[in-house]
Amino acid sequence: MKVNLTNHRGQFKQAPLGFSWTTLLFTMWVAVFRRDWKWAAIMLLANAVLGNYAYSIEKGYLVFIVNIVMAAFYNKLHIRDLLAKGWRPATDFDAQLLQSKGI
Repeated sequence: MKVNLTNHRGQFKQAPLGFSWTTLLFTMWVAVFRRDWKWAAIMLLANAVLGNYAYSIEKGYLVFIVNIVMAAFYNKLHIRDLLAKGWRPATDFDAQLLQSKGI
């Protein structure tokens, strides 16, 4: 499911809602391609730090668990950041969709 957003310059953007399978599979690269530098850096640091720790205690599944959590929340976090930057729902339906997802 996607929500349509627009800004004061009339630009249009579609942002996905719900679980992010692409974030689960490709981690920080999704944020890089969306030019979401803040979350790309957070994901990179989380994977690097936790990966190093998990490797030292032989618990590699910890990184996968963190990636599942990020995939569950990343689209919501990305939309919140877009809304904070001045993007708004394009239609009333999009606004209701965001409201139903708690954004």
